[in-house]
Amino acid sequence: MTILAIAFISCIVLTSIIFDLSLFLRGPAPYPPDWRWLYNFSAHFNIILFPIIISFCLICLIVQFDKNRKFVLSHEKGVLFVFFLGSLLFTFSVLVYGRGGILVLVQRSIDPVLNSYFEVSQRIHNLGNFLRNYSTQVSSFQNVAKYHPPAAAIFYWIISRITNPFSYLFTFLSSFRSSHSDITIAWQQLSLNQKVTSLSGSFLFILFTHLTVIVLYYLTKVLYGIQSAIRSLLLYIFIPSIILFIPLPDGMYPFFTALSFYLFIVGIKNKSYAQLVGSGILMYLGAMFSLQIFVVTIIFAIYYFSVAGKKSFKYHLKHVLVWICGFLLIPIFLYIVWGFNSITSIFAVMANHNSFVFSRKNPLWLIYNYYDFFIFTSIPLAIYFVFHVKDMFQNIFMRRFTHVNWIFFGFFIMTLFINILGIMNGETGRTWLAFLPFYILPMNEYLSKNKVSFKTMILIYVLQVIQIIVLQTSWVTI
Repeated sequence: MTILAIAFISCIVLTSIIFDLSLFLRGPAPYPPDWRWLYNFSAHFNIILFPIIISFCLICLIVQFDKNRKFVLSHEKGVLFVFFLGSLLFTFSVLVYGRGGILVLVQRSIDPVLNSYFEVSQRIHNLGNFLRNYSTQVSSFQNVAKYHPPAAAIFYWIISRITNPFSYLFTFLSSFRSSHSDITIAWQQLSLNQKVTSLSGSFLFILFTHLTVIVLYYLTKVLYGIQSAIRSLLLYIFIPSIILFIPLPDGMYPFFTALSFYLFIVGIKNKSYAQLVGSGILMYLGAMFSLQIFVVTIIFAIYYFSVAGKKSFKYHLKHVLVWICGFLLIPIFLYIVWGFNSITSIFAVMANHNSFVFSRKNPLWLIYNYYDFFIFTSIPLAIYFVFHVKDMFQNIFMRRFTHVNWIFFGFFIMTLFINILGIMNGETGRTWLAFLPFYILPMNEYLSKNKVSFKTMILIYVLQVIQIIVLQTSWVTI
């Protein structure tokens, strides 16, 4: 696929979004019960200027580091810190000059319709009672909180407990105003500690979201080498969904899945039980934010058996049991200390989730789930995804199994499985964020293996930035 063809297809799609040429660009049908993103074009000079300046600086850096890989290896921590800061600056450049300004973070944190985790956290007076009765209480929660385990609400509760003694230092927050009156009203109704908690929670979610940049770098380096690792930095930073759904906790789900997978891989390579246990612990912690995270174990299993070779059954069983032990450590601890029953809570959450999502019976979701994910990741990557699928099946049918990227195969099978079952219909640009590392990893490797020039990579970065600006100015994503 030539540079011009990629640019041409991207421009057609993005122009169609800007001018809202079809309702179906935004979803199959309105909510409820289906989903269609709200169109509300709102653009001004600053929203374009600052993201472009920062993204230009980051692209210039990646050009230099791609040429000087030895420098990156010898100054790895410093380079990663620069890109971590750059990713934060880029995100805030989009948010500050976006709809509602920086206080939109507050609205997204405290609004019981948009994000009810904060509201639920205010109900927690005794953590033990909250956890012990979670399975019976969860159905009474509003909106997204009733479809998820308790970790996000507990996250806000912990922040509130930590910041409460120091809230008096932040009285200046009461003077904050937004250009949107509804945000200002909601802000003024909060107590001082609630204001500190909501902002602190938002910034911590952003922090974990962008720490994934570092994890993904090391994960890519272990799997595919330094060149792919360097190029993965901007490929992740410029993913639209990473920015446009901040500060919902969904943005930090890739941190759990990527770090868990990294520990899983190095644990197998190093024969380290501690790393395998750590991988299992992270998987459970992530799953307590969202059950969708546990679905990625499909990829773990496929990858494991693709690299394990012809080992004995005892060898495989030992690794699997060590990982499961890590996964079970936290739920056993929670049950002993606070009586939190993970199994009954999971079933209660799944019952709420299924009753909602199965109301979306429109067969078009089979198409739109992939469409929504791709439109919020990268149009150029979506184009290469089609070719990657073609090559994958060609290699499988020709029995060239060593040419198959088994992480990509796992991603394809996993998403196809949940898509056919209809258990995650709608908003997949957001709800599939936990799967993002397993999309970026093999797509990055595919670009390298097919000797896609660095000029094409730069074009992909530029088109991703344009895509962020177009979606930010055209659709109300939250």
